[in-house]
Amino acid sequence: MRASETLCLNGIVQSIGQPWRDERAWRAALTPPPCDSLRSVFYALLSHRPAHQVTHSAPASSTWAAASPDEQVVSGKARGSHALESAPTQMQSPLVYLKYALGGAVGTGLTHSSVVPVDVVKTRLQVSNRYHGMLDATRTIVKEEGLHMLLQGLGPTAVGYFMQGFFKFGGYEFFKAFYSSTVAQRYGLDEALKWRFGIWMVGGASAEVIADVFLAPMEAVRIRLISHPSYAKGLADGFVKLAREEGAYGLWRGLPPLMFRQVPYTVAKFAVYEITTEAIYHALERRDITKDDLSGAQRNGLSLLGGLCAGAAAAVSSQPADTVLSALNKEADGSVPRILRELGVRGLFRGMGARAIMVMTLTAAQFGIFDFINRQLGLKK
Repeated sequence: MRASETLCLNGIVQSIGQPWRDERAWRAALTPPPCDSLRSVFYALLSHRPAHQVTHSAPASSTWAAASPDEQVVSGKARGSHALESAPTQMQSPLVYLKYALGGAVGTGLTHSSVVPVDVVKTRLQVSNRYHGMLDATRTIVKEEGLHMLLQGLGPTAVGYFMQGFFKFGGYEFFKAFYSSTVAQRYGLDEALKWRFGIWMVGGASAEVIADVFLAPMEAVRIRLISHPSYAKGLADGFVKLAREEGAYGLWRGLPPLMFRQVPYTVAKFAVYEITTEAIYHALERRDITKDDLSGAQRNGLSLLGGLCAGAAAAVSSQPADTVLSALNKEADGSVPRILRELGVRGLFRGMGARAIMVMTLTAAQFGIFDFINRQLGLKK
């Protein structure tokens, strides 16, 4: 091997193994002048294109190495660090995504469990027209069935949303990085940043589809317990009874409408959260205040604010599907077309007030807990 090719390979190895602080240094290591042909082959492997189609200009980003957000320059303009974090061009190790998943699981499981009383009232409003608003439903349930009925369905809620949060948050961070790095490798960092809104949406949808497979059985048991309190004694009894009576179909019968509810919910949730927090941090950066300058409490406050905005958007976008899902799981022989005919447009938004309060509260808390756990686990998020 010629000395020039050895120099080129050394530059490649160094670029993979070191977290470069400057994009120009990264490019220089990958693009020493004497090895054009070898460099073209390397870029072809990264971009999955034939070597003869690859130009001699280095890609804007690599799966293994990326420029520092603080020093990155795109199209002659310095980009804010948070904007680059929202369209990451660097895939992390599996352990990193496992940490994200753990934070999402804890945040989602805790928050959904904490609002079970609100969810019970919301579900009753959706499946019955005997109540006249949230307060009337709460008073009636406590008077006729006891205070403990407001905690009905706590078991399946905690277990189901712990699993859902694990795959949703962990999956979102993985898919966001995967799609961003793919676009950056093929089309450049400019395009990855330009299309980051679409990347957030597709990443959220991809993660939610996987998460819903694990949530659907727990959601079916939860709604059955709330709608018919005498159906079973708890999560285990309800799960076994539903599986025995209706089989896998009964457990996953609500999966299509669940996805119909959760995918728009999650897409709006993550996209609006990213937009809100990016706008906030961008405004701070114009005043020479970076994320590192903020205290943990201040960052949590911004996460809560972004979560409130995200929750409002998520609640509105998924309300019709949530109503259909509640009605569908109430009856073993329910069908979506019949439910839509019976409810009408107005009926689809029954219980909107209670659900909006619940969704905004839990979404803000989820992102606050998620951000806090990220910092405790050493993740810069």
